[in-house]
Amino acid sequence: MDTSTDNLSALDFVYTGQRATGKGDRCVSIRIIAEDGTLTEERWFKYSRKSDHVIGGIYRGARFSDTQAIGLERVSFIRRWSDEADRIEWTAKHEAVGSQFRLKSLESEAGRISDLEKALREARKAYDGLRRRYDKAGMAALEQAVLAALRAPLRKAE
Repeated sequence: MDTSTDNLSALDFVYTGQRATGKGDRCVSIRIIAEDGTLTEERWFKYSRKSDHVIGGIYRGARFSDTQAIGLERVSFIRRWSDEADRIEWTAKHEAVGSQFRLKSLESEAGRISDLEKALREARKAYDGLRRRYDKAGMAALEQAVLAALRAPLRKAE
């Protein structure tokens, strides 16, 4: 008999958004609805795209124990949590975590962006010189030349 799933109970829960663990991993946050209609403490579980739901939504179909949740990906939306202040707070926390992960992504792309800047170094120097001389026509012409070069198909020699 599998004791790891014996203590699981089917309970309704409120999805309260994504959170970041201390290690920087993404997880989902839920609060189980107790029998008296109040919410339990926030609980975090492993993130997957399928377990990402509407913030403040009440869901049914997952089973919970003290330490695990099964079926967070296959739940049914019941209705929205009625307390708007709670939903606003959960959304703010969710958005903050989303911003944190977008920032990490942008920082990892910074190396690739600097490679592009290196490739355009001579064009950037010329553009800066035109800007210092207030040569708007020259700046526009250089911008058009760079765009034309970007749109041109690659040659076999490249």
